[in-house]
Amino acid sequence: MAVRHRVRQSLEMETPRYGVLVLLMGVIWGIGDTFSTVLAANVTGSLASEINPLLRLLLAVDPFAVVFLKGAVALYASFVLLACREQVKQVPGWRLWFFGMIGAGMVIVAQNLSVVFVTI
Repeated sequence: MAVRHRVRQSLEMETPRYGVLVLLMGVIWGIGDTFSTVLAANVTGSLASEINPLLRLLLAVDPFAVVFLKGAVALYASFVLLACREQVKQVPGWRLWFFGMIGAGMVIVAQNLSVVFVTI
């Protein structure tokens, strides 16, 4: 019986804590997406692949504006999510939403980097 208990304990996975999920989302969307977007625009030399018209305009004017805007939005969203922790945790499926947003951000960063690698 002790062996079965140890095996069951080793199979249990600890779910990420709320703060870790917010941090991951902020890093992926704030840093990863921002820099991969600017890098893809600089490497390709074209803004045609950027779907968001606001970002396309900002990239044409000044890439630093994109870094500032995306960084500020990610930072603000992270602070709001941390401030509203108790309310968010009451929503059914909140952890699934975080995993979905982190996954979507990773796909976007990978897509941006694939544009860079194909161009090089």
